Amino acid sequence: MRLLRTTAAVLLLASLLSNALLLARGGGRSHSNRTSAPGPQEPGRASVQLLTLRGRNEILKEKIRRLESSPASALPADPAVSGEAAAPSFRERIRRYFKLIASEAPFEDPESALEISEAYLEFQRAAVDRTKNPAAYDQCLRELFDTLLHDEQLKLTADQSSQFRGILEEYRQGILKVRADSIPEENLADLEIEASAMNRARALLNEEQYGHTTQLLGGLGFFVEAMWYWGVSTPGAEQTLASAWTQAYQLDETQQAAVEEAARSFAETLRQIELEHRRSQGAPRGRAKGYEVRIRAQQAQIASLKRLENVMTPEQKERFRSKQLIDFNLQIPLESGK
Repeated sequence: MRLLRTTAAVLLLASLLSNALLLARGGGRSHSNRTSAPGPQEPGRASVQLLTLRGRNEILKEKIRRLESSPASALPADPAVSGEAAAPSFRERIRRYFKLIASEAPFEDPESALEISEAYLEFQRAAVDRTKNPAAYDQCLRELFDTLLHDEQLKLTADQSSQFRGILEEYRQGILKVRADSIPEENLADLEIEASAMNRARALLNEEQYGHTTQLLGGLGFFVEAMWYWGVSTPGAEQTLASAWTQAYQLDETQQAAVEEAARSFAETLRQIELEHRRSQGAPRGRAKGYEVRIRAQQAQIASLKRLENVMTPEQKERFRSKQLIDFNLQIPLESGK
């Protein structure tokens, strides 16, 4: 299931890159350039770039299809794809990814955008099956963090480098020890370990260093806000939550009373959490208060869904245990919290 979520995310990114380029190239042309002239024409630079991006997208999709159909392994080298050069090492790919993601417009160039997405895919290949193949994920984390610590733009002092290495090492060891009965519980455990590491990093690093760290690591899918994020307005919050769960776990009409009761319980807790957060003026993303809000909200949602398990079929229970938890955020105006 986690592999399917990764696949969807990467395919979506590839699709968005193609669409973005179509809009940018098409919308930026003058009317005279968009109007076809009689007779055959040589393809313009924009058309060549678009065809190149489409070809790279197909290569990326083919990699994903191979990943889906093959058993877990210790990150084997990709089989050669016609027209594609030999893949760089993971360390080299991450080093290039860091350089690109820190640039002013990392997704403007099609080749750079695809290189970023491929670095994400390479990291996720180890992350999606870390329980069955911890050695591969362990090696990825080691190389990732070592590359981060040697990033010149981070500008760490010798003392900072030593302390930050210790923080990242504790994170690595903690993540590899996580064992949970379900994906939501694993998500929560991961978040608690991440919160501990990043709060310590925030105290160690200055604003620029911390921001650079989250920028580099965020694009790989961790040390960031949750991927699945659902804003919920105050009016009708319970119904929105119930509908989201009904859709996610394919619940039926006979279970709606239990779903609505669980949604009311969770919505009430979520209101309290959000109001407390907003009264404190709202902590910036990634700060201690921000992590506290997310952890409390996920704990409350898991508790509500576990009560709902009592009326779930075995198939629905499996969907709950194998799906990533949705990150809900209740949109409450500041004045309502007074």
